[in-house]
Amino acid sequence: MCIYYVGIDPSLTGCAYIVLEECENNEIKIVKKGLISTSAKDNIEDRFNKILKELEFIKNIQRLGNVYIEGLSFQSKGQSITELAGLHYLIRLMLFNSNTNYEIIEPTKLKKYITGKGQCKKNLMLLNIYKKFGIEFTDDNEGDAYCLARMALEMSKV
Repeated sequence: MCIYYVGIDPSLTGCAYIVLEECENNEIKIVKKGLISTSAKDNIEDRFNKILKELEFIKNIQRLGNVYIEGLSFQSKGQSITELAGLHYLIRLMLFNSNTNYEIIEPTKLKKYITGKGQCKKNLMLLNIYKKFGIEFTDDNEGDAYCLARMALEMSKV
């Protein structure tokens, strides 16, 4: 029997998700991934709807271990942080309403998990993901989503 773990890196320009599968033989593989892009030209409600619609499949995953979502950055400023916070809470509400277990992971905690330090530039994160897991990503959002899913998997063993 396999168990599934999901990592989500919420973003209005490139919301990434990755679903990992772990089976009895301890083999871990990506079974689904996506990068949901929306345009700043569209109204915010349409952008929210597009992202939520693409993430709805998570509610129906059988044998779902946990979902880890990257939290909001406390250094972010401006109008975009308000919209990102809205997206963040809509994703959480969708998961909550379907009784899906999820946890919010602070960006510094995610970086520390990968690099050993709470601060790290995006390109170094991608390098450290490759060093730690032997998997290469060209998009930092997908890399973060992968690491969130791996954290969810590893923390389930603790």
